[in-house]
Amino acid sequence: MIAAGAERRQSGCSGNCSTAPARRSSAAGSEPASRYQTDAVSMKLAAALFPNFLVRCTVGIRYRNITAPRAHHNPFFSLKYPKEFIEPVQPAPHYLSMHIPRSWKHSRSTVRILSIDGGGIRGLIPALVLDHLRGRLDERGKTAEFHELFNLMAGTSTGGLIIIGLSTPKPDPEDQERFVNQTALSIDDIKKIYLEKGEVIFPRSTFRGLRRLGQVVHEKYSSEPIRDLMEKLLGKATLKDSLCHLLVTSYDMAKGTVFLFKNRPERKDRHQGDPNFYLKDIALAISAAPTYFEPVRIQPIGHDGASMCLVDGGIFAANPAMCAYIEARKTFRSAKRFLILSLGTGIVTKRYPCRDINTWGYLEWVNPARGAPLLNAMATGQCECVNHQLRKLPGVEYFRIDGELGEEHVQMDDASPANLAGLKTAAQRIILENEDSIEEFCRKL
Repeated sequence: MIAAGAERRQSGCSGNCSTAPARRSSAAGSEPASRYQTDAVSMKLAAALFPNFLVRCTVGIRYRNITAPRAHHNPFFSLKYPKEFIEPVQPAPHYLSMHIPRSWKHSRSTVRILSIDGGGIRGLIPALVLDHLRGRLDERGKTAEFHELFNLMAGTSTGGLIIIGLSTPKPDPEDQERFVNQTALSIDDIKKIYLEKGEVIFPRSTFRGLRRLGQVVHEKYSSEPIRDLMEKLLGKATLKDSLCHLLVTSYDMAKGTVFLFKNRPERKDRHQGDPNFYLKDIALAISAAPTYFEPVRIQPIGHDGASMCLVDGGIFAANPAMCAYIEARKTFRSAKRFLILSLGTGIVTKRYPCRDINTWGYLEWVNPARGAPLLNAMATGQCECVNHQLRKLPGVEYFRIDGELGEEHVQMDDASPANLAGLKTAAQRIILENEDSIEEFCRKL
């Protein structure tokens, strides 16, 4: 077709020349051939409005190549280009082709989501699970980075820190103000941070019991160590510099509302208007667990006015998988299948006989020495609710990797060598217990 079009142009013939191919019968009837012509600008507009189809076009030549199957079912193409005119031809030259992001190519059929729970130092467990998953994928020849394998990644608290780590770009060695398309941290680096920096963030104290008592009236830890660590690891990278579509949770105490940090490169209608933040500030905000760290005052880059007062999103989304699913549904609107990998930080089910809690007042329900029974029950219940909902939704394949922890590992701030060793052992057990699910997910990813 391209050759024929070139011959017509060279000979000066229009589409009505006797040498031109006869038009096939269609609903277009006797409409002029110009109706089926386009230029690069209009086709780019079409691709932006209908990103589910990889469009290739050539200036001044009748459009015929749509690489996605059943493309004529799209309303745009069914109105403009009857299916009789859709036929395979040679692709247009690369300089006239549009680049469609990898995740857009999946948007029509399957969306892949990674979600990681909150849990403080117990984030070592999902980090070890991801390290194991990385090895399994490498064995299958799937060597792409996590931000390339998943269309969307979401996290709460410590899970959000892992997600940020996996999507933060590496600074350009020649210009520290710019970034390259490569992650600054690998999952192995993140695992080492938990093992080597845990006691920096959660320092041990000889008077641990006294510190717990103090937690009743003020935050337990200073935010300075984690602020310094995030500054060193994340530098000047911003939310919009991150390498993937991501979502991390927080709660704005000043406004009394949920606040979700989002980088939405696929949402062309919203991406430019979304507020931008430094990733180091986001990391502080999403890890500001009430009674452990002070709330974080934060403003979008380049914005003046009242600051937000943010705390850890674990108060409403200990398991952010449902938040991630809703975001994916809004972004990939024609997707038919959602493949979700949800990683927990260990199940700690503390049981309290009714005779023991009959006389409890406020302090007993939130007593950190008892493991904060009210907060623990709320987080556990929310996780179970999300798990149930996602397993029942049509079109969702939900892979939940989690397992029971002993009461000796209940504390989210115990970074002692003994507890870290116990968490590593627990992670290996969880991996073994979920081996079949991990294998099936690797096969489907």
